[in-house]
Amino acid sequence: MLQGAAPVRSFAQTRTSLYALEPKLRPAVVRIEDCPSDGCSVPNRVGTAFHIGNGYVVSAYHVIFGAKNLSALTLDKKRYPVEVVGYDDRADLALLHVNLPASLPSLPLATVRPTVGELTLTIGNGNGEFLQAKTGRVTTLETTSGRPDFPASVMQLDTQILPGDGGGPIITARGEVVGVVSFLAVSGGQSRRVTAYAVPLMQNDARLAELRRGVKRDAPSSGVDLKLLPPLATEAYALPAEKFVEFSQRSKLDLGTTPGAFFTQVAPGSPAARAGLQPLQFDRKGKRTAGDIVTAVNGQRVVNFSDFLSAVYRYQPGEVITLTVLRAGRPLEVKLTLVARAQAGN
Repeated sequence: MLQGAAPVRSFAQTRTSLYALEPKLRPAVVRIEDCPSDGCSVPNRVGTAFHIGNGYVVSAYHVIFGAKNLSALTLDKKRYPVEVVGYDDRADLALLHVNLPASLPSLPLATVRPTVGELTLTIGNGNGEFLQAKTGRVTTLETTSGRPDFPASVMQLDTQILPGDGGGPIITARGEVVGVVSFLAVSGGQSRRVTAYAVPLMQNDARLAELRRGVKRDAPSSGVDLKLLPPLATEAYALPAEKFVEFSQRSKLDLGTTPGAFFTQVAPGSPAARAGLQPLQFDRKGKRTAGDIVTAVNGQRVVNFSDFLSAVYRYQPGEVITLTVLRAGRPLEVKLTLVARAQAGN
């Protein structure tokens, strides 16, 4: 080692120091529930958030999306009502306010980005557990899920997170937050390997400043959804145009020969429902009786459901779009007015 150089800390040493920090950090993390502040037997959902000072707590937007009775549970199991200050649906970020005790500690946001390979700690409520810590390494700083309905430019980690950890902090050995747990991907079959994704969050993040001002930014929605039994669902979502006909025959969905976005659900009262869009429907013998195939959005060609969502997300709630649709093999144009995702039932 060069004279004066800082010693290189081993994996074991870093993990030990992170776990040594955990007792100090844990009280600043809360459990978010869709449960009245006077309590409930079983909450409708569970997630995580963390205190950044003055009663402001940060979480992932998907944790609070559609919730009716948000409350926060602190380490001492006391429950407090939650006020939504601001959110950004596309970024999967939410800023909440809770009348927490003045003595409750807060977590500082980092001014320096983490590095690839850096060991981090997260505290969350995965699988219903209460404020449990996990460690994991940063594997990629800027990546994407490949899904337009998930946040873009996220941090990838090998932390073995679970549903319920969403909204939790990603903390460095300096005790600083560098990200917010957003979503996970599972691969490997029986070996089950989890890849975690977090939205990067730093002290000078402009999005956080907007949320403090009360900005509430919704993602647009038409009100259609694609839900099929696995593994068809994964394959159909971003189905390449050249595989459309083969997939149609193999899945027995009878989709025709022109690639496009098909869907299985239309939310009642949504823009799609008001415009008369038809989801896939089948008779008792399995023959398709209805089902629109969207081939373009405002003239932009789409060949699968992922393309369709990407095209829709170029617009804002309140804007009118024109869909080119194949219905029973005949082309037609359908106009609909996009709404906020929270108003579309999906």
